[in-house]
Amino acid sequence: MKKTIDANEYLTKSMGPFSFAKLMRGVRTRHDYTQREMALRLHISVSHLSDIENGRKFVSVERAAEFAKRLKDS
Repeated sequence: MKKTIDANEYLTKSMGPFSFAKLMRGVRTRHDYTQREMALRLHISVSHLSDIENGRKFVSVERAAEFAKRLKDS
């Protein structure tokens, strides 16, 4: 019988721990946006987006929801 593995466990093993930074970069690349295009859509500076994507700045849950709304993304 094959052992099932938890999705989070599998992704952590293959990609490292989940982070909002990785999620933001993934959303940006999935939409094929440059950092400048994404920053304009989010109404933030390119340097702020870079800081978020590199884990140097953090975003509140409310701000993350606002970003999702602006990107029309979950």
